[in-house]
Amino acid sequence: MPAPVDTSTLVLTVNVRLARWLSLQHNRRQATSLKVWETPDIVPFDAWLKEAWVSSWPRQHVLSPLQSRKLWERIIHEDAATSRLDLLHLQGAANEAAEAFALLQQYEVADSPDHYALSEEATAFHRWMMQYRDRLKRWSALDPSQVLRVVQNAMQARDIPIPPAIVFAGFDELTPQLQRFIDFLKGNGVSISWYPQEPASTSAAPPDNIPEPQGNIRKYPDPQTEVIQCARWVRSVMQPEKTVGIVVTQMEDYRELLVRELRAELAPESVYCWQGQEAPFNISLGASLIHEHMVDLALQLLTCSGNTFATLLVSRILRSPYFANWKEEHSERLQMDLILRRKYPARVTLNQLLKPGKWPSCEGISSFLNKWKNWLETKGTRRPGEWGQVIARLLHEMDWPRGGRKLSSREFQVHDAWNECLDELATLDGVLGNIDRARVMTTLTHIVRDKVFQPKTREEPIQVVGLLEAAGMQFDHLWILGCHADALPAANDPNPFLPFTLQRQYHLPHCTPNRTLRFYETVLARVFRSSPEIQISYPALIEDRERLRSPLLSPLDESEPSQIEYPSHRLIDRFQEHSILEEMEDRSRIQVEPEELQILRGGHAVLKHQAECPFRAFALHRLKIRGLQPAEIEMDALARGNMVHAILEGFWKEVKTKQRLAQLTANGKLPDTIQTHVDTVLSANRGLFFGQDEFRKLESQRLYSLVNEWLSLEQEREDFEVLDTEAPVEYSLDRLHLRLKIDRVDRTGESNMVLIDYKTGRNFPPAGWHDERIREPQLPLYCLAHPSDAILFARVAKGQCGFKGLGRDSLNLPGIKNKNADKGGFENWEQAVDFWKSRLSAIAGNFLQGSLEVDPLEKQSPCNRCELPTLCRKAELLQQAVEEDEEVSS
Repeated sequence: MPAPVDTSTLVLTVNVRLARWLSLQHNRRQATSLKVWETPDIVPFDAWLKEAWVSSWPRQHVLSPLQSRKLWERIIHEDAATSRLDLLHLQGAANEAAEAFALLQQYEVADSPDHYALSEEATAFHRWMMQYRDRLKRWSALDPSQVLRVVQNAMQARDIPIPPAIVFAGFDELTPQLQRFIDFLKGNGVSISWYPQEPASTSAAPPDNIPEPQGNIRKYPDPQTEVIQCARWVRSVMQPEKTVGIVVTQMEDYRELLVRELRAELAPESVYCWQGQEAPFNISLGASLIHEHMVDLALQLLTCSGNTFATLLVSRILRSPYFANWKEEHSERLQMDLILRRKYPARVTLNQLLKPGKWPSCEGISSFLNKWKNWLETKGTRRPGEWGQVIARLLHEMDWPRGGRKLSSREFQVHDAWNECLDELATLDGVLGNIDRARVMTTLTHIVRDKVFQPKTREEPIQVVGLLEAAGMQFDHLWILGCHADALPAANDPNPFLPFTLQRQYHLPHCTPNRTLRFYETVLARVFRSSPEIQISYPALIEDRERLRSPLLSPLDESEPSQIEYPSHRLIDRFQEHSILEEMEDRSRIQVEPEELQILRGGHAVLKHQAECPFRAFALHRLKIRGLQPAEIEMDALARGNMVHAILEGFWKEVKTKQRLAQLTANGKLPDTIQTHVDTVLSANRGLFFGQDEFRKLESQRLYSLVNEWLSLEQEREDFEVLDTEAPVEYSLDRLHLRLKIDRVDRTGESNMVLIDYKTGRNFPPAGWHDERIREPQLPLYCLAHPSDAILFARVAKGQCGFKGLGRDSLNLPGIKNKNADKGGFENWEQAVDFWKSRLSAIAGNFLQGSLEVDPLEKQSPCNRCELPTLCRKAELLQQAVEEDEEVSS
């Protein structure tokens, strides 16, 4: 059906989307034969009403939707009896109240106090409504839902001219208020026509002749498969001068999937962000402005209070390109971020950030922090408009959002949308009056959250619209997504503040299941008439919940299409289908040159990583790749282990021998000695317990109990003397210079040396001291650097304390388990030391020779603790190795 566009006729549409669509269709038709043509008068109905009223120079002004909602919020908040309702959300209650008031106007519901006495919610709403009307009268203002009535009265008084002809486009139903207005226009000789067809009134019977689309309803396993097949279908049917529509029953659930898959199919090169290619489709429902990173971050720093912040927030600010001359100082700010995460893993104060000499020189961020401090110290009250000016000036001084660089088109549009939010904030001067900083930021956050942001693009022939937004639109091809029973029809949702008897009497929307069903039957009939070719689908499962097809589509046959209905145009599928990949084995090595050897530093971890996987050692110790770990809010296992190490180090530096330990136990001083060292270590780590005194007490009890249990085990050993703790040692293997630190060196008997390494995990690590690639080379390396007679792992874990190691057979040490040579062990201690020296020298030699292949010790399982999976692509390599092994075994 051709669009009803005539430059001499006023076209009033049900929404903005239809007005843009009809204008697009008109322009395309004119462009086929003309170079210049007159712009048609196509306007959304609500916008036309407001413009007509304002142009008549009225005495009453129209509240904006935001002003109306905030006025309802204020009335509900100030009502002394509101507390009895136990409202869960003030903004939600205000929105429902504003909707209820609009329904009363649109459906011309009789206003009698007796109708509102049936429930406490209805009684409260009537009380609020009386106050709302009183405010409107005192302010000489109108609610948006009252504009149609006053425009009709002004036309009757000849204050507003009556147009000679009007086309109403896209209306599914006529409310009594709108029906009265149309009857008035007809009585004054106005030519009224409808597009695409005349709607029924809200009290009319449901349509009898709902057209049925050809074909069947498609059932897909899940929404993702459904959207993928829809996107491929669009690619297969799109042609010049042809329109394609995708109607979605629940846009909020499908939006991200649709954007991703339509981009992948219709504009595969758009994945290359530097090309700036736009996808040839428009999607009707934008996302909340608060989801834009630059706006969300600005709101977070503006809403902060006090002088202490989460480290993660400050880290986001430092890494953000939207503040403080990022273009010139980004390197220094990244260095500052690294220092911040190490020193203050959970929280940081503004005074610590402003402390001179503690951070890299960065004038831009220093100026930013001072301005932030001034904002946080701002006191007093102002009108919302004045607060908006202060906020705009502050962000400008913070160099937001430019950061010393050029903004992209999308960033410009986000910034414009933010300024619109500040303008809306200024309209609340008369509603809110003087408010403090906390209140204005709460209000601004609500405005930003309610602001729908949709980047402006040219109108495209492929439209993705919601079920209601598709009103009046015509397509050559159409796909309806998500037609399951829970979405079509939607759940019944009557307004909670209007008496049910009134809602049913006046046929208000969603008042009864039958009313809702009738409405969706009308909408579905309209959608079925909008295209000659219609595809319908629904997912069988959504979040592991089974879905059934809509009962409104019961006459249609159901099918489960194959996975390959239409060809894919995604880049990844192109590569896989059409590319011939050449495989080659990279055996290259990058040797350590003498210049690099001079600056190469490391401890036992160099050999450990080389034994675990040569590529890991190459990346960590030669390329110096380190993952940027997120700030830890709570104390992690590493911090707990370090505290245990520090307590035992301090204890044995003081006590020295088992004999002294026995004396402390005998005279009852051991508990106080342990607690003293525990308190010392906790004081040195006070930053881990900032504001958590109870947690500090629990950790103190845990550490005391653990150390006491460990010392009980130490008392069962033969006499020993602790010669050194945290002993630094330097050692070279095949030109590789290593700096080591031995947790503890004991002397037993007359001259036997025992090296001990503490482990605070629940299990002993698999050492592999007898293997070609020694998994835990730490203690064998210590043995080479510091000649000894035994090496021991000391597991310090609650309920699992113990020793495990190797040593001379003549020693009487706990945990010594020497394997015989015939069982894969060593004949004697000397053979073990020689083996370790040989194997560790070989590992060091491989490292120096530049061995960098991805070759983890356990090929059947990934390296769970490795931080380099995206760099080495081990998952693909290991999977390939598994497949090759399976082929060989078969």
